[in-house]
Amino acid sequence: MQTARALPRSINPGFSLAALLDHFIPAEMQVHAESHRRARMFMLSHVFGPILGNAIPLYLVVAGICRDYRATVFFLSILAFWIYPFVLRATGRYQLLAFLSVQNLIFCALWACYSFGGVSSPFLPWILIFPLLAFLYLPPVGWVRNVLLIQIFGNVAFFLARCYDGTPLPAVELSDFQVIGMISMASVALYFAMMSLYFAKMFHEQREFT
Repeated sequence: MQTARALPRSINPGFSLAALLDHFIPAEMQVHAESHRRARMFMLSHVFGPILGNAIPLYLVVAGICRDYRATVFFLSILAFWIYPFVLRATGRYQLLAFLSVQNLIFCALWACYSFGGVSSPFLPWILIFPLLAFLYLPPVGWVRNVLLIQIFGNVAFFLARCYDGTPLPAVELSDFQVIGMISMASVALYFAMMSLYFAKMFHEQREFT
């Protein structure tokens, strides 16, 4: 059986996005194209995702819409994604970190939805990112992805049940979230575009290289 070759590296000795991402990826993952591709998608998400995501809690604070613990937890849960690249470089535990990262995102998105409007929250579209990351980060077969998908659907089901169980959610004025709703949708769209375009670029490079 022929082993897939590693993804091509940038020939530019200076700065490049590929070199930045590969700096945090363990060497043993870089020798196999499939693992290398998934690790690069993981790194791309963790380098640029918090920049897109934290625009929202910062806007909440600057605009005076929310300046309490809800915005703080939201901000810190997004900021935490910048820890994962350093832990990956130090430990090489990619699958564990990929699993924990999606759990981090689930908490972050569902916390924002719960805190700011429930099922009417402008952050509800973030839920669409959960299965995307399970697809991009983890192999198509194996118990890790299966457990992760079960947890995704279970957490979303629990959130919906909590929203409809009759217990009051934190009070918000949804009219204050019109601009945030547009920012949220734009962030999700940009994130999907960024991940999709980079995935297509790497897939094309891999086919040319092999």
